[in-house]
Amino acid sequence: MTEAAFVEPVFAAGLALAFAAGAAAGAAHLAMLWRSTRALTAGRESPLRFALGGLVRPAATAGMAAGALALGAGAWELAAGAVGFGAARLAATGWARRGGAGTGSARRGGAGGGGEA
Repeated sequence: MTEAAFVEPVFAAGLALAFAAGAAAGAAHLAMLWRSTRALTAGRESPLRFALGGLVRPAATAGMAAGALALGAGAWELAAGAVGFGAARLAATGWARRGGAGTGSARRGGAGGGGEA
């Protein structure tokens, strides 16, 4: 087996792993955001705690990127992770728009409607 024949599958596997890690990080970030937003609107969370979460979530995401760099990730792996993070965001926003997990619009009977008769 030539060196080039070995490097390409390893490179592709590294990109796939970085994409999956980025998607997992994005899903975790958005799940925390979803939870804290729901708690804030229900009156179960203080605005200060919500604001602190706004600092913690990006810091955790930056920490994951720093960890990837410490493990030897290069520019391609970081880009694949960012694309994975973006894919998770697109999936989550599409899910929420369709009324996932009891969004307010689904309970009120449609997108943007207040349910008033």
